[in-house]
Amino acid sequence: MSAEYSVVIIDNLSGFSRIQQEWDALASQYHDEYFFLSHGWYSLWLNYFLKDSSLCIVTVYKGSRLVAIAPFLGKDERIKRIPVRKLESIGNAYSPLRSLIIDRSESKQRLGAFLFGALRKISGWDIAQIGPLYDGELYSQAEELLCNCGGNWLHKVVDCNWRLPCEGLAYDGYLKSRDKGVRQEIKRRNKKLGELGTIEIKIVKGHEAAAYMADYSNVYEKSWKQAEHLGPGFHVDLGKIAARGNNLLLALMYLDGQPIAAQYRILCGDKCFFLKTAYDSRYKRYSVGLVLLNHVLQYLMDSEQVKMVDFGPGNETYKSDWAEIKRNYTNFYLFNKTVKGALAHFAYTKVTPIVKRFGKRLEEEGHEG
Repeated sequence: MSAEYSVVIIDNLSGFSRIQQEWDALASQYHDEYFFLSHGWYSLWLNYFLKDSSLCIVTVYKGSRLVAIAPFLGKDERIKRIPVRKLESIGNAYSPLRSLIIDRSESKQRLGAFLFGALRKISGWDIAQIGPLYDGELYSQAEELLCNCGGNWLHKVVDCNWRLPCEGLAYDGYLKSRDKGVRQEIKRRNKKLGELGTIEIKIVKGHEAAAYMADYSNVYEKSWKQAEHLGPGFHVDLGKIAARGNNLLLALMYLDGQPIAAQYRILCGDKCFFLKTAYDSRYKRYSVGLVLLNHVLQYLMDSEQVKMVDFGPGNETYKSDWAEIKRNYTNFYLFNKTVKGALAHFAYTKVTPIVKRFGKRLEEEGHEG
């Protein structure tokens, strides 16, 4: 491997804690994604979700300077019915980004060859997953690095992401561009809600927003979100971190002084990431989440003047009503030179396409019959 770089593998939380300043200095190169690449975000996530997985953070140094971070968890899974040891980008459904963190100034050819060469020297894994990522700089970087990895890899679309570019966009003009049915629905729901009592909307950010986390928790406890078995604790602690950097944005709807709906957003650079919507299930038929979303978008365009709203992963119907761009969420898979790694690669590249073609043929024959 190149003498230009050196690697340090971090497999425990104390080692992870020690590189906070270096980590954040590298992540700060990504202005609009920094919050979800920051050490604080990963620290919070690991506190709640690490559980029985093992930590495997690959860090690459050029001299004394940290130039790459590949944050993985190790876990046992079955891939195409093959039991494998898998390295997976740290994150889950609560993570808008699950990425490598790379110094922009480094040669992707040399760094990719070194990083994945070092990764292969780690024993006991068969397949590594990077992502999911949507199209953009972080996606392109991962692809370029893997092109120089010297092994088998592939990418697979696993979900989608809706976004709304809104640079220079005024809310009134934006709303007029929406489907007539959407505009009429907003009016109807506002009228119905007004008949229930006094409706108040609060949109607060930073430290002011942190003071309203109790109202968010109140709504969460009365919503269908209880089925997540997570409770509001994760988002309460996330709010404390986000408030310190003025990243937290909370929108709340009150009926006669009582909170009945809440939306949890993160402001990061020129972007706003939509993380969570919760509402008192007794008011579901009033579409309180939809009404509150309308207020949030007005605030983001006219007050914050953000350039991009990220609606997060998923293809829920409402997103196509409000967003403009649909992008793929893609996983990258790197296969180690092990027996199980080779079998997994064969299953992905040979067996799965055959099964899909066979299934399509059966479907066509069924229609013909």
